[in-house]
Amino acid sequence: LSAELSLVQMLADASLDSNTAATFISFVRDNLEEVIEPKDILAAEDFQREVYEVISNTVQKEMLRVDVLSVICTRLINHITVKDLKLSSKDIKNIQSFILMDFLPNDLRLAMLQDVVSAQKPELQPVLHNPEIGRLLLEKM
Repeated sequence: LSAELSLVQMLADASLDSNTAATFISFVRDNLEEVIEPKDILAAEDFQREVYEVISNTVQKEMLRVDVLSVICTRLINHITVKDLKLSSKDIKNIQSFILMDFLPNDLRLAMLQDVVSAQKPELQPVLHNPEIGRLLLEKM
């Protein structure tokens, strides 16, 4: 990991200003190990305990860690839209529960739902069949 971190440090220093590079390196060093895997989100038997609380403990600090939430959202969307997955009803329910997390910013929620729609994967359409997701989008956007 230290060799990879050194490479990331060199790339960051070469392409970013010093403050941005330091922030990025700090994010990589401190948070990549804390980021929940998409497969763990889908496989959770108890979403509240296995996903919600894990993510909440990671991102709800003095300030909401939107950067970490964004990484988790991006990784989950990439996992479900790029890979050829057979999604079970539990997987769909966990995706819906993720989208409905109360601390998820609405811009990330909307971006995720736009990605689900634009993926044009029929197996993802049940994600959108949740009335609470529709109501939340209409009220908050």
